[in-house]
Amino acid sequence: MARTSRRKVLKLMLKLGAGASLASALSSCGFVNPKPPVKPPPPGRRYRGELPNVVLVLVDDLAAGVMGAESRFPFLETPNAERLQREGATFERAFVPTAVCSPSRASFLTGTYAHTHGVRVNDTQDLSDALPNFPNELKRAGYDTGFVGKWHMNNASSEPRLNFNYWLSFAGQGVYNDPVLNENGLEFRASGYVTDVLSEYAVDYIQTPRQTPFCLIVSHKAGHLPFQAAPRHEGAFAGARLPEPPNYAETFAGKPAWQRRYYDCGLAPTEACKGRDLVPWNPHNEATLTHLRTLLAVDEGLGSLFEALENMEQLDNTVFILSSDNGFMLGAHRLQDKRVMYEESLRIPLVIRYPKKLAAGRRVSKLVSTLDLAPTILELAGLERPETMLGMSLSPLFDDEAAPWRDRLLYEYFTEVRGPGVPSILGVRTERWKYVHYPDLKDDIDELYDLEADPFELRNLIADPSYAATLGELQGALQQQLVDTGYPAQLASVG
Repeated sequence: MARTSRRKVLKLMLKLGAGASLASALSSCGFVNPKPPVKPPPPGRRYRGELPNVVLVLVDDLAAGVMGAESRFPFLETPNAERLQREGATFERAFVPTAVCSPSRASFLTGTYAHTHGVRVNDTQDLSDALPNFPNELKRAGYDTGFVGKWHMNNASSEPRLNFNYWLSFAGQGVYNDPVLNENGLEFRASGYVTDVLSEYAVDYIQTPRQTPFCLIVSHKAGHLPFQAAPRHEGAFAGARLPEPPNYAETFAGKPAWQRRYYDCGLAPTEACKGRDLVPWNPHNEATLTHLRTLLAVDEGLGSLFEALENMEQLDNTVFILSSDNGFMLGAHRLQDKRVMYEESLRIPLVIRYPKKLAAGRRVSKLVSTLDLAPTILELAGLERPETMLGMSLSPLFDDEAAPWRDRLLYEYFTEVRGPGVPSILGVRTERWKYVHYPDLKDDIDELYDLEADPFELRNLIADPSYAATLGELQGALQQQLVDTGYPAQLASVG
C-alpha cells in the first residue's frame, strides 16, 4: 500500500472511531503510533479581515538543502515542505547572524544581533521584553499572539515569555516522548511524540474562533540531539546510503589549529585529548539517519498546519514561513555541530508563502538574514519597524530580484564557558568572499575564502600574499560592520 494511501486509510479509520480494529490494521501495515488527525474546527466566528496572519515554523538544527524538493538526501521525502516551496518563495542564500540556538532565536524575534539583544550564549540567558520584538509589536496592534514549542533561552524555566496571548512550551531541550509542558503557566505531562504534540496544539490555536489576525510561532525540538524518531518512522530509510559531503575530505592543512582540536575533542577539549586519525565517511551513520527521520514528523506537522489554515479559510491570508535556528554541519569539514562560520553552519532554509505578495515558485538569490524576518512581518502587517531592528524588510525582493540590496553580512559567535572548543568569531560574508576573524586567539590564524572559486571552503587564502589587498578590504568591511551595528568597541579589534 502506498504511503499516501496508508495515511488516508489511517485518518479515515481514526475519524470513524475504528477502536480495536485500528491496532490490528496498524500492525498489519507495519505502523505504530499514527500521526494524530486534524480535528474539525470548533464553531464560532472567524477572522475575515485584510491583515495577514503569521505562522513561523522553526526547525532545530536544520541545514539548507535538507528538506524540500532539492534535498541532498534523495530518500528523504518531505512533500509538505515541497508544497511550501512550490506555492511560495525560496530564499536560496539565507543566513543566521549567529549559528547557535539561543542567540539565533533571540535574533529572529528582535531583528538584531546578539551583541545588542544580550543573548550571547546558549541556555543561560533570556530575552528581555524591553527590547522591541515582532510578536509584541503585533500584539499592540491588535494581533492574537501564540508560541508553541521550544523556547531555549534560560533553560531553567518553562514559564511564559514576551506576553504571548497563548504559551505552550517546556524547559530547555525537552524530551522527544511524553514531554512535560507549560501551558499559560500551568505544567502537565503530555502523552505522545513531542513533534506530534506540538503540531496538535498549533492546529488547535489556529482553529480557535477569533475576530482578529493571529501570529503563531511553532518551534520544534526536532531535529536536535539526542535524535529520536517518532515510533512510526524508526524503520525509515532502511539500507539508505548517505552521500559524502564534498568537503568531508578536509585535512585541516592551512586551517586554524583550533579546528583540528575541535575535530579531535569536540566542544570541551582537555589536556588529555590527543589527535586521532581522520576517519573515512560512514554512509550508514545511524545518528545522521535518525536526525533525518525526526524531520518526517516535522513535515507531517506542516501538512497539519496547511489543513488547519484551509479549514479556517485563511491559508492565502497567512504569511507561512519555514526556517531554522541555524544550519548543521552533517559531516562537512568532518564536523557534526554548528557554531563555526562555514556555509553549512550559518546557511539555513527560508521559505515564505504569501500569495498576495509572492509569486508561487519564486527563487531569490540575494544575501538575506534571519534579522530580516521581523521587519518584513511588521511591514506586511502595516506597522513601522522599530529603530532597534537592524534587519531589512524583504519586500523589495518579492517581485524584483534587481532591487537595491545589501552585498555583505556580519557574523558573530561568542565562545561558551561550557563549550570552549569553538573560540569567539567575527566575520563578514560578501557575494564572493568570506573573512573569518578570531578576536581572542593570539597564536592562531584567521581564514579567507574565495567562495566563487572554492565554494566548499577547502583552501584558506589568509597567508597568500597575492590576496593581501582583498584581505585588507574585507578587514575594513568587517570593522565597518561592527561600527554600523554598535558592536562593543572593546571587543572589536580586527586585523
